[in-house]
Amino acid sequence: YKLSRQEWMAKNQLVYTMQAARWRKVLGRTAPVMTPYESSLAAALEPETVPEPAQLKNDLLALFAKFALFDGKVRQKPALHLRLQGFWAKLATKTMPTQMIKTDRSREELETWFSGVVHEYFKWARYLYHHELIRDASIGHLEFPFPYRAGQRDLVVSVYRTASRKKRLFIQAPTGIGKTLSTVFPAVRAIGEGKGDKLFYLTAKTVTRTVAEEAFRILRDHGLIFTSVTITAKEKLCPMDECECNPDACPYAKGHFDRVNEAVFDILHLEQEMTREKILQYAEKYRVCPFEYCLDISSWTDGIICDYNYVFDPNVRLKRYFADGQKGDYLFLVDEAHNLVSRAREMYS
Repeated sequence: YKLSRQEWMAKNQLVYTMQAARWRKVLGRTAPVMTPYESSLAAALEPETVPEPAQLKNDLLALFAKFALFDGKVRQKPALHLRLQGFWAKLATKTMPTQMIKTDRSREELETWFSGVVHEYFKWARYLYHHELIRDASIGHLEFPFPYRAGQRDLVVSVYRTASRKKRLFIQAPTGIGKTLSTVFPAVRAIGEGKGDKLFYLTAKTVTRTVAEEAFRILRDHGLIFTSVTITAKEKLCPMDECECNPDACPYAKGHFDRVNEAVFDILHLEQEMTREKILQYAEKYRVCPFEYCLDISSWTDGIICDYNYVFDPNVRLKRYFADGQKGDYLFLVDEAHNLVSRAREMYS
């Protein structure tokens, strides 16, 4: 069987030690420092009488068997079966080749895979840790970007207090008071103080989605470090003439999962605002499905801007956040919530 990397290194180190001992003896020098095992092996390899040629093979095999180097038989290593559940099962499906999941593999192959998984996990964990430190530090110094208008400060305080107390707040205010910025700002401050993990900004129309993006942009211009992604409908993101999601029909679906992790890692390090245009740009660069790419990005961003459907519609809602058994400390800003009545009728009809 093929030696594992650890076995290869151990046996090569043993060979190097034996060679060094032999050459030092030839040169009249002292032997290198050896372990008791290596010393015993070196002595056994230098018998007092030279064996006969016909007996040499048997003597060597006996010597190798004694020191557990080789017993003269070639055998297949037993496969190691693992049952993965929960987080590790999800991680395995993303990082482990499909054929390795379905077939038996040796312990060494699984060790190599597991080391790679741990490396990937550490890479993402390190990103999250440093990002949250930088984000929270920027939020701590963030001030409201404009002088408060009449009633605006009360609105900011009310939203912050509601998020802190895990309550619900219904706001009715005239157009032009600056509702979007007055709700986004205190929600961001609450996340920076550990009162929420992720911010969902829900809209009914594309135009209000643009207003939300502009609000985050204004805060970033004043020093905020806060990643956000705008989730767009699959039909509007698909670059193909027909939205047929299978690897045989779509070049973006073929090999998507082999490239998407690198694509997500890249955009998170280079962008804070991930709009539809940015998603399409990076999806084309890495040849991945833009919609699935967008959803994967959302798992790592601080804020998500999306339609009501992705939260409230039982058929369309994002299962990675709202499926049975999934929980999270989320903050929701529902823009023009009066539209929810008619939308809910459509969702549940």
